[in-house]
Amino acid sequence: MPPVPATLPTDNELVEEIKDYIWKSLIIRGVSDVAEIRECTEELFEEELEGVNPIHVEDLAGQMVDIRRHQLTELGGYSSRLSAAFQELKDRGVLALGDFSCCGTCGSGEAHDLMLERGMDGYVYFHEQDTDDLIDSGETYLGYGLNLPKRYTEEEWEALSEDAATRIYTELCRSMAEDTLTPVFERHGIDFHWDGDLSVRMHISNADFFRPLS
Repeated sequence: MPPVPATLPTDNELVEEIKDYIWKSLIIRGVSDVAEIRECTEELFEEELEGVNPIHVEDLAGQMVDIRRHQLTELGGYSSRLSAAFQELKDRGVLALGDFSCCGTCGSGEAHDLMLERGMDGYVYFHEQDTDDLIDSGETYLGYGLNLPKRYTEEEWEALSEDAATRIYTELCRSMAEDTLTPVFERHGIDFHWDGDLSVRMHISNADFFRPLS
């Protein structure tokens, strides 16, 4: 058996990739358990970290957790503006989900089911593939939908023509955007845009997002 390396790989680019992954895990997931971080890191960088003593990955994770915890302490309990906006949306009947589900296809179905389960009026969300862009650029797209059973019976909705159903659904989405989403995001300093086209996701910019450490 070859000797266990005393340190992490000397490839600076690889080490930076590992540090970037751990840092984003702290911001996005708020995980502070170094063993859990190490397991996820080893799973993602399985080949690159082959033969490396796990304690070195945990040491790196521990250092970064300490740095992040110090950052959050200096922020004095500040929560991200997007988290605050999402909480206000929930209070106003719109289920708002961040870093939710793996992709848009899965996210829309899962968000719709969760909205119905909780009896909310509508939903917006950004999925895991959107989160990296949000962290890097401060902007992302939002999937969205409405709770039609709160407004129409199944018989009433099925009696509508396809054109009428599309027109009504579009009007309802525009109403949610204008009456609820726009003012809430504006109150939290976040720019919101949607052109009213059902084929296009809503867009936010000038947003920050992070979770507190667990």
